[in-house]
Amino acid sequence: MNRYARKKEQYVPKLEKIELSQKNIKLRWVATIAFFAVGAASLAYSLHSYLAPETGWEQIEISGSYGETCADQFLLMYNLGSGEESPTAEKKAVTGIYTEACEEAYRIFHSSAEYDGVGNLAAVNASPNLEVTVDPALYGVLERLENHGIRSHYLGPAYEIYNGIFGCAEDYQTADYDPLQNPGLKTAFSEIAGYAMGEEQIDLELLGDHRVRLTLSADYLRYANELETTRFLDLSWMKNAFIADYLAERLTQAGYTHGVITSFDGYTRNLETREEAFYYQLYDSTPLTQLEYRGPMSIVELRAYPVKAMDKLCYYTLETGEVRVPYLDVTDGLPKAAAGSLTAYSEDVGCGEMLCQVLPAYVANDLDRNRLLSLEADGIHSLYLENGTLYHSADSVTLTDQTVETKRIK
Repeated sequence: MNRYARKKEQYVPKLEKIELSQKNIKLRWVATIAFFAVGAASLAYSLHSYLAPETGWEQIEISGSYGETCADQFLLMYNLGSGEESPTAEKKAVTGIYTEACEEAYRIFHSSAEYDGVGNLAAVNASPNLEVTVDPALYGVLERLENHGIRSHYLGPAYEIYNGIFGCAEDYQTADYDPLQNPGLKTAFSEIAGYAMGEEQIDLELLGDHRVRLTLSADYLRYANELETTRFLDLSWMKNAFIADYLAERLTQAGYTHGVITSFDGYTRNLETREEAFYYQLYDSTPLTQLEYRGPMSIVELRAYPVKAMDKLCYYTLETGEVRVPYLDVTDGLPKAAAGSLTAYSEDVGCGEMLCQVLPAYVANDLDRNRLLSLEADGIHSLYLENGTLYHSADSVTLTDQTVETKRIK
């Protein structure tokens, strides 16, 4: 147990149950992902649907028991009957791939639990200054972070403490985890950030052939021992961006491209190759308008406030109205969001790559508009809301509510 936190009962948010029609679902409903507006309970297994699926959009459930899997944080909607197989055969195949991929991803990206035969983040954390062979998918993610100069995943000890705030039920509990309320924690987070920013203190060597070595200085090892932590690396709030890509790749490699994968915390991969209209909900604290797009699309949404029931897992709203976001700035270890919301989208770039590109612009004191504009050259478009106006980097945007004021980012 970390010396900055006291033991307490873990708060489990109450989930609501809804019934989903098994008939074809309109694309508008699919794209806005109404599922996440009411929580994860809609993942309840439907035997009738599995045995007799109809043609059209349907939610795909994982098969078997709900054990160690990331499926509770994702929604897969699939347009059954779009391929050459029957809806029944197609659903069985997609379900099998999705189930296996969700179980694999859970283990591969876990930062604190090791599994036999799995080279995951926990295995790297457990072997400082030693060579470790990791899963190819994890190696690719670590390489991507390295190539972009992202060091937020080195804030593992800070995330280990701070994420406890999202399990709090009352404000009086939050000071144990919140550096903005606790001067001692603020100092500790600043120290952790100092280590995270120093390559001579902590760095990940990429040795090829999926081999890595987490190099730690004697000073940092001593400091980590004082904190009673071994969680040096943690993808934390970034993790689901890479998992969304992992799930999308598994389905695409198998030839199943008529689906939409969405995480509860803002990462979407639309695999649909046909030119059909989809709509993505944009928020300004409350639903504002929908962005219309067509064809394959990756979407990354970062927000400074909760809007859905499952956001209790990564946001905490104090009685004062202040919101604690999941994003920690690697420069000082403090939670930050530079705008009410930022939505980035691309036809060609996955969620993980896009997150690496927009993270420095958003997890900061001020929004870096110039960086957002520069990403247009890479096919990454950005939207953000400010005082009721929607600013965009693309030449134009198509919204369902034409009364919303829009301006180009300058």
